[in-house]
Formats: sequence, C-alpha cells, structure tokens
Amino acid sequence: MRIVVKPSAKQSPASLADTQPRRRRPHSYSMYTGDTQPVRVSRRRRRGLRFLTGLLGAIILSVAATTIGYAADAMYAAPWAYPVFGRPTLTGTWQGIFSTPSGVKFALFLKLQRPVLANGTALLQNYQGALVTGIGSWCDSEGRLAQNLPITGALPISAGYNGTADRLELDLDNGSSPAPGLLLMSLQGKWRGDTLVLQPMFGTWNGETLVYSDNSPDVQGKINIALKKVESDAFPQACGTLLGAAP
Repeated sequence: MRIVVKPSAKQSPASLADTQPRRRRPHSYSMYTGDTQPVRVSRRRRRGLRFLTGLLGAIILSVAATTIGYAADAMYAAPWAYPVFGRPTLTGTWQGIFSTPSGVKFALFLKLQRPVLANGTALLQNYQGALVTGIGSWCDSEGRLAQNLPITGALPISAGYNGTADRLELDLDNGSSPAPGLLLMSLQGKWRGDTLVLQPMFGTWNGETLVYSDNSPDVQGKINIALKKVESDAFPQACGTLLGAAP
C-alpha cells in the first residue's frame, strides 16, 4: 500500500505573520522609550524651573516690601530712628541724674528703639504717632532700685528730620508690686541731638495703690531733667558713684 503525502498549500505572508510567535511588546518599544524619555525629563525640568522662579519671585517681593517699609519709615513716619546722612537719632542709650523738689536723688537710664513687626518691617504708627519702645532703669538715694522696666511712647509723625523733636512722651511700667515710695511714672519733653530735656511725673506707691497727693512736692512739683546720650550702659556705675552707694 502506497501512502502519498501531498505538499501543503503555500501560505501567504499574512498567514505566516499570524503563525509566528508574537512579542510581548511591540517591535518599536525601544524607539518608543527613547523618544518619550526626554519629554518626561523636559517636563520635570520645566516644573522645577517654575518652582524656582516662583520661590525667587517671592523672596524678591519680600525683600522689596521690607525695603520699602523701612524707606517709608525713615523718610516719613520716624526719621528720628535712622541715621540717614549722619543725622542724630533718638534710638540708643540715655543717662542722667537729678534731684526731686524734696531732695530725693535719682539716677535714670533709658534704652530706646523703634519697634518692628514679626517680619522685621517697621511698625509705622498708631493714633498716638510714631511709636518708640525700650527699657528704663532707675535708682534713688533712698536705696530703691527698678531695672528693665518696659517703656512705650510716641513722637509726632515725621519728627526728627533735623535731629530734634518738640514733643516726646514716654511711659514706664513699674509692674504690679514696686517698692513703696516715690515712683517715676512718665516723662515728657523735647529731644535735641545728644540731649533729652524731660519733665518727670511721679506717683507714690503705698504698697497697695498709687497715690497722687496734693501735699507731695515731688508729685505736684514741676522740674526739668537732662539726659545725655551714652555709648554703653553705665547705670550700675551711676547708681554706685553718683548716688554714693551701690544699687
């Protein structure tokens, strides 16, 4: 018995392609990856550049706002706080001694500054005028001592262009439990270059309340005192030397 094997019909190219094993990824995979990778990198770079540009812009705006704030403060609100063109300033340390009408001797030290906001920008003013803050310390011949008392005050807007001010008000916070006796409450007066000419206002603390007695020459009397600008804090030496006893 003869077996005849007939050759199969010739397959078309399409059928050959159908019978060949298929790749899991297209032939063009390497080209696809190579073509899109630069696009992805370029997008990342653009996002990074936008972030850096925005950050730089925010920094520039912040610096510009702070600079403009200080310029406005120096030229308009509080010229007394900035040594522009070498003019004198009210900010700094001041010291002097004086006697009250009853003969009580005082040594007084002030350190004044221009207050600023949390971001460093100058606090322009409030209804009182251009604000000034600081600390004050005093001692007297009766052995009493008050140190680092908070000071708040104000000057007229735009005062200080020529290194002077015709009106200055300073309030001292003596705290809730000062030593009984005469208390320095506030100072009012004028500023002239390296000299403050001030009129002190006193009250008497009796241990429970503040008394403004008509019978006290120190409370009712009006005196002018002069403070000079100094380079450093010589308050302890002033109390020890000028009053004759260490504080």
